Amino acid sequence: MTHTVIELLFLVNRFVHILCTAVIIGGTLFYEMIVPVAIDELKEEQQLHVFGRARWTFKGVVWACSILLLLSGAVSTLRMWRTYTDGPPTRSMVMAPFREEPVISELRRPAWWWGAHALLGVVALVLALKLTNTRRFPRYPLAWMRANLIVLMVVIFLASAARHMRLVNEDAERGRLWPQTGGE
Repeated sequence: MTHTVIELLFLVNRFVHILCTAVIIGGTLFYEMIVPVAIDELKEEQQLHVFGRARWTFKGVVWACSILLLLSGAVSTLRMWRTYTDGPPTRSMVMAPFREEPVISELRRPAWWWGAHALLGVVALVLALKLTNTRRFPRYPLAWMRANLIVLMVVIFLASAARHMRLVNEDAERGRLWPQTGGE
């Protein structure tokens, strides 16, 4: 029973991490792409007022999601730490074309991907907090939001790569070929 509850909590933790990521990216996209088009015909003072109110409202969302992302990321990291730090697999099943022996790739270290994901994720959160938490409107808000959106997308790629490498290494340890070769 206890293991079931713990596994359920880990599932909820992962859901919270993914949900907060989606909310921050969706909010950034809305703030950057929809709001400017919607207020295009307003006077400049009205545009600044709308941008300011949107930023003020989005600030609470960014703070809540940032805190939840850091907490859920710490829980996931503690849970998976052993798989990140065990080193490369003892045998690699990534096959090079026209070679019979396995080739060990340096890209197979999930800790590197995790480290890049965590570091760049913190940078993206700090940037999002900085954009929404200042008293004065940033000089080029849409350019900063676009830059942060790109950083957030890279963070998602790094998370996906870390998970993929971790799973590939687990499969290699179990003796399964990766990628699967067809028909044999």
